[in-house]
Amino acid sequence: MTSYRMPDINTVLIAGTVVEEPQLTRTDSGRTVGTFRISSIRRFRDNSGQWRENRCEVGVVVHQRLAELCQRYLRVGSPVLLDGELQSRSVEEGGTTRTVLEIRARRVQFLDRTGRAEQTAQAPATKPAETPEPAEPEEPATPSEFDFGYRDLEL
Repeated sequence: MTSYRMPDINTVLIAGTVVEEPQLTRTDSGRTVGTFRISSIRRFRDNSGQWRENRCEVGVVVHQRLAELCQRYLRVGSPVLLDGELQSRSVEEGGTTRTVLEIRARRVQFLDRTGRAEQTAQAPATKPAETPEPAEPEEPATPSEFDFGYRDLEL
């Protein structure tokens, strides 16, 4: 029997609405970890022609500077576009162990049109040098290399 090598791919791209505001915690090593939940709704017509909804609610984990940006800009109802990977972890509750599946976000694009939240946050690949916060632009900024290109997406 031939042995096939499975590709090492774990990528998630999902658009949704924040249903639980980001909460920040610090690990013992001092890393900032943020968690929140989003809901993604897919609308479709079934075989009888009726409109249906498929709702998916999933937890999101963000780290370091990205966690701080999410806590600062995201609120319940904020539309976001996430790029990340699926991760699972075991949680013990009342003597039983269950598995939790969540998204570890690498990039979060804030789709809110309220001005300052209309930007893309990306998890830094390395520890960045401290830089001052950029001034809020009067007009939407031009797309950067990290922009998903969905600024005009109607939700």
